[in-house]
Amino acid sequence: MAKEKTSEFNPNKLYYSISEVASYLDIAESNIRFWEKEFEAFIKPQRTAKGNRQFTMKDIEVLKQIKYLVKDCGMTLDGASKRLSKNRTDVEANMEIVSRLEGIKEMLVGIKNEM
Repeated sequence: MAKEKTSEFNPNKLYYSISEVASYLDIAESNIRFWEKEFEAFIKPQRTAKGNRQFTMKDIEVLKQIKYLVKDCGMTLDGASKRLSKNRTDVEANMEIVSRLEGIKEMLVGIKNEM
């Protein structure tokens, strides 16, 4: 699971552009546009007068979950949609566990390299 670029992300903003979200999640903007269509029940970004997408933190959290299920777990889009519909809290919990384990792994690799 690739780490998100938290140093470039301001969690205090209300809305984020598609380029900010793509950079933060380390995925292509085209993935976000595609997932927006495929997961329209979960992702509903606001639009500016010019038609630009504006994503909220809620939208970004859903995109993180979709990325985890599709890219990291290898699920199909249909499977990911069913999983999100069924129980999003389990997905969030699994993502947190994986993130913590990756942090522990990095720490252990650092200790090993220092030896």
